[in-house]
Amino acid sequence: MFNAWDWGRRDLTVCWLGQKVGPAFHLIDYFADSGLTVPDYLDMLKEKKRAHGYSYDRHYGPHDTDARTIHAESSIAEEAAERGVFFEVVPRGTVAAGINKVRETLPLCWFDAEKCAEGITSLEQYRYTWSPELGVFSKEPEHSKHSHGADAFRTLCVGYEEEADLANSKPPAPSVTWFNVFTHGKR
Repeated sequence: MFNAWDWGRRDLTVCWLGQKVGPAFHLIDYFADSGLTVPDYLDMLKEKKRAHGYSYDRHYGPHDTDARTIHAESSIAEEAAERGVFFEVVPRGTVAAGINKVRETLPLCWFDAEKCAEGITSLEQYRYTWSPELGVFSKEPEHSKHSHGADAFRTLCVGYEEEADLANSKPPAPSVTWFNVFTHGKR
């Protein structure tokens, strides 16, 4: 099971929880809060594990998971590692490339409508800012209470890499042709 984050310093911190089932992403839980410490958020993961039997194997954090600030002596990744949670830090790419990755991934997603309701709303409300003076949309998405859920989802979509199961993979069956492909259909 995976979780994907967007960290907020003064605004929302958001986490999507899910699992990969075949080619599909099953998003089964979501939470958002603000003003808490890294240990508080990790305790929320533990509580979800206790309450629902979740078992985490991958933790995706955005690029700032590794950053140190003047307000903290260690990074989020370092604080989490001290508590046994090891983040895969997703490199910072362009927002446009991330949005395209989300567009590619969304058709493969299934959402728990109840537990992910707030996150689904965030995805639905994520948008570019409209400039009435210029009559165009901006190049950057609007920063709002909905952008954090969408950014955490983008962290998941960009960060997830399918692990090849080479031990169980089989070569494709050989193609057998019972007719001459060069003369087939000629009279």
